[in-house]
Amino acid sequence: MRGPGNRRELRRATRFTIAVVAAAAVGGGALVYAGEYRNGADAGNDVNAADAEAPATTSAPVPAPEPLPAPPDWDYSTVIGYTGDDTEMHLTFDDGPGKDTPAILDILDRYNVKATFCMTGRQTDEEPDIGRQVLARGHLLCNHSYSHLPSINRGNAAGITAEINKANDAFARQYGAPQPTYYRAPEGVFNGQVPTALAGLKMRALGWAVDSRDWTKPGVDAIVNNVLSQVGPGKIVLMHDAGGTDRAQTVAALPRIIEGIRAAGYRLTTPR
Repeated sequence: MRGPGNRRELRRATRFTIAVVAAAAVGGGALVYAGEYRNGADAGNDVNAADAEAPATTSAPVPAPEPLPAPPDWDYSTVIGYTGDDTEMHLTFDDGPGKDTPAILDILDRYNVKATFCMTGRQTDEEPDIGRQVLARGHLLCNHSYSHLPSINRGNAAGITAEINKANDAFARQYGAPQPTYYRAPEGVFNGQVPTALAGLKMRALGWAVDSRDWTKPGVDAIVNNVLSQVGPGKIVLMHDAGGTDRAQTVAALPRIIEGIRAAGYRLTTPR
C-alpha cells in the first residue's frame, strides 16, 4: 500500500463533482456571516441641558470594530470525497444511531480515533441516548436527512431544504446540537437542486472516495480488503453503524481497518 508521501503546505482539495450541477442556481449564493459588535459612537446621543453648557472636551477616539471573518471558499456544486492533507484519512458511519453504534464507539475509543457519524433525524428521534453518546465522545455529526429516502434528493430545492432542516431540528431537540456543517445524501443520490439547497443552508455535501461495501454484508475479510486496497491521501471512507440490519461484520472489521490505515502511514481524523 502506498504511503502518504511528502507533506504539502496546502490542504488537498480534490473532489468529485455532482452529476448534474445547477451552476446558475448557486452562482449568487454568497455566504453571509452574522456578527454583532458595539460601536461606542452612539454612547453620547442623549445630551441634557447641563451637558450642553459644559465646555467641550476631547474624548478618546472610538476604535474601529473588528472586521467580520471572511466566508470560507466553499463550492456547493461539489461532493467532497477527499479532504485534509496527504497524511490523513477519514472514517464515516451512516444511518445511525443504532444498536451497533455503541460497539463502534468503544472500538474508536480504544484506538483514540475520531470519526464522522452521518445520522438520520428519524434514528435520532428513535435512539436519542445512543446519539448523545456519539457527541459526548467527541465525534463529528453529519446530517443524513430525516427519513433516508433517496427520492428526496431528486426533488426541488425547497423539498430538499425542508428534509434537511427536519433532521437539523431533531438534532437540536434531542442533542442540543447546532446545525452540522456537512450533509450526506441518502445513498449518495444528488441532483442539480442539492447545491441550491445547501447554499441556502450554508452546508457542504459530504461524499466518499472509498466504499467499504459493508452494506452488502460481504463478510469481514471482504470489508477489510475493500477499504485497505484503496487507502490514499485525504480519502473519506464510507461505512455503516445502522440501517435496518445488524452491523456485526462492520464491528468486527473496524479494528483491522484502523490498524491497516495507520500501518500505511495515515492519521484518522474528521473532515474540516
